[in-house]
Amino acid sequence: MNPALPMAHPMAGGSDACVPWVAWLCLHLAMALLPGVVAAQAGKPAVATSPVLPPTVMACGLAFELPVQYRITRPRRTEGSGGMGVCAFDVVPAINPPKVLECKNKDEGGSPPYNVCDWTLSGVTDWPTVQVARTRIEVDHQPMEPFQFEGGVWLLPKVGAEALVRTRFFGKRAYLGEAVAGSTWYRTRIKKYESIHAGVGSVDAVLMQLTPQLAVVLVSPPTDSSEGGLEACRIFCGSLRAAGRPADEPSSKGAVSAQGAARGSSRANSN
Repeated sequence: MNPALPMAHPMAGGSDACVPWVAWLCLHLAMALLPGVVAAQAGKPAVATSPVLPPTVMACGLAFELPVQYRITRPRRTEGSGGMGVCAFDVVPAINPPKVLECKNKDEGGSPPYNVCDWTLSGVTDWPTVQVARTRIEVDHQPMEPFQFEGGVWLLPKVGAEALVRTRFFGKRAYLGEAVAGSTWYRTRIKKYESIHAGVGSVDAVLMQLTPQLAVVLVSPPTDSSEGGLEACRIFCGSLRAAGRPADEPSSKGAVSAQGAARGSSRANSN
């Protein structure tokens, strides 16, 4: 279109008026419909997004939700005080973080070859993360490491240990405290060496009666929530419950003895 000529009025005829007329009509139509579209969108209810729940894991007769950054080790079955059956497992990172390796000279307690920097610090893991036993903590008073029952009270052994006061842990009757545990330097490549004592530290420990028959000890449970800016064990600890699978639960004292006798009889017959 020649800029020297006057713009054709939208209502005028002719080919020159076609494009400006369509643009003018579209603009006014959009401006007329926009408020209604916005109002309609505003009136729609917000779509709620459900949080993704961690997978449910079962072990030692327990069920719990375990965040994906963790995994459990294979359950281990042992015999505790008085023949009490104990089932235990650890909660560990799903992906092991790289180890920090250092050199240790003679003055630091190291051993030859000193130029091999393969020393790393062990975690404070004197006890499994989770222990399950078929016992009544307020009646049987069977010790479950690191908890001991002495002088009519539950204790966590350490210098100047005081009686633990019963409280509630996610709705369950429990005793809470800090256990003292040691850590050591050990070598990852050299086989013949003496480990180096690296001092002691403290870990959180919980003894609770999960069900009328099952007691659970947690030592340094996994931190899986930062609610309120405070790292704590909330998802795993709060979801602990009986799985309803008696065959997976630790055996009672009598059952342990019977199983041992049965195994002995079986070996005798095989001979």
